[in-house]
Amino acid sequence: MLAYTLRRLLDLVLVLFGVSVLVFLMIRLIPGDAVQIMLGANTEITPDRLEALREKLGLNKPLVVQYWDWLTGVLRGDLGQSVWTGAPIRDEILARLPLTLEITLLSLILGVFLSVPIGILSAYWRNSTGEYLVRLVAIAGVTVPSFWLGTLFIYLSFKLWPGFPTIGYVPLAEDPAGHFARLLFPVLALSLPLLAGLSRLLRSTLLDILSQDYIRTARAKGLSERIVMYKHALRNALIPLVTVVGIQAGYLFGGAIVVEQVFALPGMGRLIVGAINERNYPLVQGTILLVTAGFVFINLLVDLAYAYLDPRVEYA
Repeated sequence: MLAYTLRRLLDLVLVLFGVSVLVFLMIRLIPGDAVQIMLGANTEITPDRLEALREKLGLNKPLVVQYWDWLTGVLRGDLGQSVWTGAPIRDEILARLPLTLEITLLSLILGVFLSVPIGILSAYWRNSTGEYLVRLVAIAGVTVPSFWLGTLFIYLSFKLWPGFPTIGYVPLAEDPAGHFARLLFPVLALSLPLLAGLSRLLRSTLLDILSQDYIRTARAKGLSERIVMYKHALRNALIPLVTVVGIQAGYLFGGAIVVEQVFALPGMGRLIVGAINERNYPLVQGTILLVTAGFVFINLLVDLAYAYLDPRVEYA
């Protein structure tokens, strides 16, 4: 397990290096003068202002030197400064990141923990009316995007429960009840598609495993259906589920950024959209690097969990 972990860590370093190169070149490969684009059409552009911003961003240096300066800064935790506010990008991200992580984590927990019993019940109820109803809801959950669900929840809340706090944000320390009340619908909007997909996957995997010879042997030995399901079938069914959960965790983080805009939450979504609208490319660059690095790190954790559940993966 240690050797496998070290190999995966080496792969992580190489992938992050490639990501850093792509993120760095993203701004440099924009057609036209990136500095002039940052200043925008509504700003009086003079050669002195162009040169001052170019020098501030280090764009007057050779490309290799620019990348080295930026990379060493990132390794020190320095992502640069915002073009407009002058504040460190790291501080702006750290101020918004906890809310986005909270929404993502709550959605992941809700989706995973509900998908397991629903998937098991769907496997037990196969070809029954209840199972067809669950499948119908699951298909609808997979096909409906989270931002549309969020909009629907806001509409239904105003119609059916006008006094419920739906939009806006309250810090946890200021009002815990109001904080979680305002996160209820964003979390539901994110977790329902995940719940639908995972429950369908678990159902199909369990149906396949329950037809295997070793399950019939366990039943022939007189083991209870509970032991057969939870000790023999469910453990093997969780292996593909772990892989999908890891991949979906990255997509949940990206989905949270979009859903935050629907519910007017001051997380990473508002920060990224504001940076794009303001042409604050150093901030866009820093946030994209963070999101992609988080996605890669989550996939590392998934690989390690996969190896723990199935030791054969270490030798693959």
